[in-house]
Amino acid sequence: MELSEIRKKIDSIDSSIRELLLSRLDLAKDVVRAKIESGNTNIFRADREQEILSRLAFGLDDDTALLVKEIYRKIMVSSRSIQYKILAMSSEDILDDLAICNSDEMNVDTLVCQGIAGAYSHIAGQRFSNAPIIFKDSFKEVFLSIGGGNYGILPLDNSIQGMVSEVYDLLLEYGYYIVKSIDLDVAHVVMAKPNTKLSDLRYITAHNQALSQCSSFIEEYNLTPINSTNNAVASRDVACSNRNDICCLGDRSNAELYGLEIIKENVSNSLSNTTRFIVVGDKLIAPCEGGKVSMVFSMENSSGTLANVLSIIASYGVSLSKIESRPIVDEKWKYRFYIDMEGNIHDDNMRALIYELRCELPFLKVLGSYDELR
Repeated sequence: MELSEIRKKIDSIDSSIRELLLSRLDLAKDVVRAKIESGNTNIFRADREQEILSRLAFGLDDDTALLVKEIYRKIMVSSRSIQYKILAMSSEDILDDLAICNSDEMNVDTLVCQGIAGAYSHIAGQRFSNAPIIFKDSFKEVFLSIGGGNYGILPLDNSIQGMVSEVYDLLLEYGYYIVKSIDLDVAHVVMAKPNTKLSDLRYITAHNQALSQCSSFIEEYNLTPINSTNNAVASRDVACSNRNDICCLGDRSNAELYGLEIIKENVSNSLSNTTRFIVVGDKLIAPCEGGKVSMVFSMENSSGTLANVLSIIASYGVSLSKIESRPIVDEKWKYRFYIDMEGNIHDDNMRALIYELRCELPFLKVLGSYDELR
């Protein structure tokens, strides 16, 4: 058989499959409408889907059975997504327990950040609001201060070092929400007491992430790193010392703030160094349109479960911009997954997606629907 003839037969089969697939999707719509009429809104039935997969794979060799099951899993994911969308459109209260507020209802009385004046959190907070800023010694103390008109400013991710694990864990522990994110370009400079030379230096102090981000400079000058709770704290400590053998890393504004001299600029391993800060409040406050939706979920630890979740998200045409995992304490080799998606929780499509994931996963929490300052 000629190649052209083979391709014509494939095209003919594809056309037949298309018509049958459309008929199947129409029947999936009929199924959910029948369920709504009967008061049964349980869309996902694992036993029913497993029965279908087993029947379709019966009599096939292992490799072919695997391929057929994978194809039909995708078909069933698409069918369920259509059903969840219809269900979501038929009910206005599927996410009512989230108590979503509009962003114009956000009144900022005070911003709370970790560190002292000149910290990157402080700089990010000033970009967000002119509200008074108070400082705390730790991320946990920031979370303890959130509520009412008090909002926390915290680092969440860095383009070089990745996630700030403690902040992710505290978001889940306290049940608070991201209401805004701020991308802040980080340009570390080296500062020391006036009249200090590079050749005088033996030690360098900063937050451990800043030290990691500038490791090449530290190695080049054979400096001994000293961890600090915060870069601005490190700047203050150097300024208060009587030593000229120690320097610090931080934002250039700290030089004027603490009476230091900048002795070297652009010392990050990468000149493209950005930290994403988040504004955290005790209510789910969302803009009317656009932005990002962040969630955390866990799932059964079995083959293909993460791929299935990603397939569900893709079936809604939603763009996944980030996924991170964190181990679940006291549950060996089990993880929670943190994801960011482009979209807005007011959008019907996004609400249907969240509803489906809530129904099909053992745990899911919306962390926020918010826009970004860049």
